[in-house]
Amino acid sequence: MTNDKLAHAAHLLIAHLPPGDLGATKLNKILWFADCEFQFRHGRSLTGETNYVRMPQGPCPARITEVLDALKSSGAIVERLQPAFSYARREFTPVTRPDVSVFTAEEIEILLGTAMRLAPMTAKAVSRLSHDDLWEATEPDGLMSVESGSVRSMPCPPAMRAWAESAFAAE
Repeated sequence: MTNDKLAHAAHLLIAHLPPGDLGATKLNKILWFADCEFQFRHGRSLTGETNYVRMPQGPCPARITEVLDALKSSGAIVERLQPAFSYARREFTPVTRPDVSVFTAEEIEILLGTAMRLAPMTAKAVSRLSHDDLWEATEPDGLMSVESGSVRSMPCPPAMRAWAESAFAAE
């Protein structure tokens, strides 16, 4: 796990949020939104993941099962199944402290900022939030690129809109 930023990011989030606030679904969405935000700002993914898998609950890192299994087998975290509505929710508890030296201050700010915005929401609400145009356009189990997920529409400034309307009206 020494250079695996996805594993370090997952460990950091698990150590930062109470187990009741961070199940597997929410963990995956926090990673997705943090990667997309970092990609938007810097042209690259925070965790190094370039694609996520389109799952029913939203984007999921392709390697997340492998990463969580490695964190569990190394003794960094434990996983418990907790009854929640009609399913068993996967909760994670940290056993060791995460190594934050692999991150810049901005990377930590984006990871924890994303976590703090999404943690109060239910997993279902966070999933709905991730069901955007890209998720809709991607086949089940298809790949969703972080680069595509980072694209944002920007409002057209009023002056530019006025110019465009006058230019097309003149034709």
